[in-house]
Amino acid sequence: MEYAKQTANYWTDSAERYSDNIRGELCHAENEVWTKLILENAPQKEKLKILDIGTGPGFFAIILSAAGHDVTAIDVTQKMLDEAQKNAATAGVAPEFLLMDSHRLDFADRSFDLIVSRNVTWTLYDPNGAYAEWKRVLKPGGRLLVFDANWYMNFFDAETDRKFKEGMTAYREKHGSFPEGFSMYEIEDYWLKLPLIGIRRPDWDKATLWKLGFTDIRCVCDLDDLVYTADNADKRLIYGATPMFMVSADKP
Repeated sequence: MEYAKQTANYWTDSAERYSDNIRGELCHAENEVWTKLILENAPQKEKLKILDIGTGPGFFAIILSAAGHDVTAIDVTQKMLDEAQKNAATAGVAPEFLLMDSHRLDFADRSFDLIVSRNVTWTLYDPNGAYAEWKRVLKPGGRLLVFDANWYMNFFDAETDRKFKEGMTAYREKHGSFPEGFSMYEIEDYWLKLPLIGIRRPDWDKATLWKLGFTDIRCVCDLDDLVYTADNADKRLIYGATPMFMVSADKP
């Protein structure tokens, strides 16, 4: 699949930069905020068997391992996994990291209590198929927790574009330049081909998960007041036009 190769190539080139960001999150308040947010919305079990899909440099895998859970983390990019291994070793934890396409999981049915992902689903070339596959490997009563945003919606919605440009102007006036790698003001042809670009979410997720047979589907449409802490508040200027959302859904 050409999309899979392009995705792997894109994130390979970005691995070290994203790893720098993750190391900052691990050292600041984001660590505690995300741990609390996930576990408050997870099945209540002393030791969860967790799958982190699209782990990147390992943030979710590391914080959930540090909280005492059994974590397996996958990514389609070996360089991201290499960075995750290094970050986990520094943090003193040892989740299992595996190279794997999130659309085709090499796990048995009913393997996990909880699946988590952050900023992954918008990049999927077959999100409906991926959600069906994720349901397959959840145990009955298991839960899916997806965190994402309507990335690049500024190209499709005038009000989002207005807020985005205001935020960019404020950030540049304050800092003189954008963070390294920031490119939300332009969109590559590759991203335009992906199914979820320009689609209103989490409404799409809620409908899709319902059709797949998930139950107790809950959405929180704006997590920004929670996930932007004093340590990363300025990032909200350039990313806040597309707030982070959460979707929670259970396998019957």
